Amino acid sequence: MENPRFGLANRISDAIAALEWREPGSLLDVRESQEFLLACDFAGAHAEAQHESFAFLLGAIGQTGPWMEARGEVRAQLLSGRGEISYKGLNDARRQRALAPFLVAANLFPGNLVVVMVSKKLKRLFDNPGEQVFFPELIVAVRNWNVKSFHRLLLVATLGALLTSGLAASSQDLLWVTDQDEIAPNSTKHDDAGHVIHHCLEQYAPDFRGVLTFATTEANVDNFLLRDAVAITDLAAGCLVDAFGASNRGSERALWVSPASALTRKAQVILDWFAQRDHKLRRLVICLNESDDGIDVSVFQPVRVDRGQVFLLR
Repeated sequence: MENPRFGLANRISDAIAALEWREPGSLLDVRESQEFLLACDFAGAHAEAQHESFAFLLGAIGQTGPWMEARGEVRAQLLSGRGEISYKGLNDARRQRALAPFLVAANLFPGNLVVVMVSKKLKRLFDNPGEQVFFPELIVAVRNWNVKSFHRLLLVATLGALLTSGLAASSQDLLWVTDQDEIAPNSTKHDDAGHVIHHCLEQYAPDFRGVLTFATTEANVDNFLLRDAVAITDLAAGCLVDAFGASNRGSERALWVSPASALTRKAQVILDWFAQRDHKLRRLVICLNESDDGIDVSVFQPVRVDRGQVFLLR
């Protein structure tokens, strides 16, 4: 993406490419499947959080057989087939027992889990692509939205389109799925969100020629398939918001996320899982923070040093 209009998006793209150049295999190639899945969720809207997190699961639907089988066993044995997994919902014994096996199954997902941490000190990102210059067709839609919710939608759509442009093949069909939350709470706003996502893909992934399907977890296809995909992003997003709030010390090469004593048990379990490597599911963290000359972009890989101590390494 060499369009000068996309300054911050270009910098994020370059930082991810630089990591892959230094450490080949940091990202999983998911271009061979006919269908490309993008599941997303976000966390950190509460006042106490220092960052908002936007998590994206991007993978090859045609290669999800082992994950489908493993997650099906977790559901049948520990969730009675129908229980949902979410970060906020880990408050009963049944879901707590299912958490670790659910995460082990998630290791088999053939794709990339990318979490973008955005400092709340940043008030404006991506040159505000919601202005008329970018989306004249959406001016009417904006009037029916809460300003914060609409800009959160724009941020989700922009980041997702940016990642799609780098990871998906131009001919793949894209299934984009999210929870039925503030960016798609009803049928009208679902349509608005679909238009925003489509426009962002046109801007940031102009070579993409596949069919876009935008769905929420309410579609409930194939025994909680969509909900379980989104649940992976929900757990990662919620955990990293808490982890960054607990401790955030680092150097130019590494960021110490948190000591175990400062986190809840569920956050410790998820963070410990997130820092595992050598699985089908690759993990990546992108940090956007305020700096003296604007916005600092850092791309990190998680690594587990000791239980409860996780470093993110550039």
